[in-house]
Amino acid sequence: MKKRYQRYIIILILFILLLLRNSYNHFIILLNHNFDYQKIVNLLNTNLIEENKRLGQIIDFQNTLDYDVITSKVKYRDLLDFSDTITIYKGDKHHLKKGEVVLNEDGLIGLIKKTDQYTSIVQLITNKNSNISVKINDVYGILKYQDNHLIVSNITNFDLINEGDLIYTSGLTDIPSNIYVGKVKKITLSNLGIEKIVEVESKVDFNNLDYVLIVGLK
Repeated sequence: MKKRYQRYIIILILFILLLLRNSYNHFIILLNHNFDYQKIVNLLNTNLIEENKRLGQIIDFQNTLDYDVITSKVKYRDLLDFSDTITIYKGDKHHLKKGEVVLNEDGLIGLIKKTDQYTSIVQLITNKNSNISVKINDVYGILKYQDNHLIVSNITNFDLINEGDLIYTSGLTDIPSNIYVGKVKKITLSNLGIEKIVEVESKVDFNNLDYVLIVGLK
């Protein structure tokens, strides 16, 4: 029980620091007069330049898509469920709906799970409850997260799939087709030898999600 409370206290401290992030550096300067103010200013400028560059990259990618998309910055993610969800700065007021696709230039990130007025919760494809219909060549399967790996299941041993083949959303559900997911990293057989288990290699850096795109349902 003591460890549990310590965990919550740490999370609370991190949350307060996040809320105070705009004045945090000034607070540190007041505590330590030996701080080099110019270095801090330079650091802030570098961060702003990097963020503008990142935003430019996602907008450039957006212009290559055939879909109508909405761009959003990630607001935060739950430290206790780091692999499960993120919260973004767009919601009902921006016409977002449950089930819509979230991605970036590296591929599929997840689906909108819940919307509020100005924010939405995104269920990541690394969530253990995620199930998304995908295709590999002309073969269809289910993308899920199992044993700390992205896999595609429901593929028979007779289906022709090779390592390096590309994986896209199938379009069999309300999710638009041909949204890039990743590529086949490894193929193994189930215990009974009748099903192929396809391990997926995604380019998405799920530890560093900043800007995302939202694609509407069909």
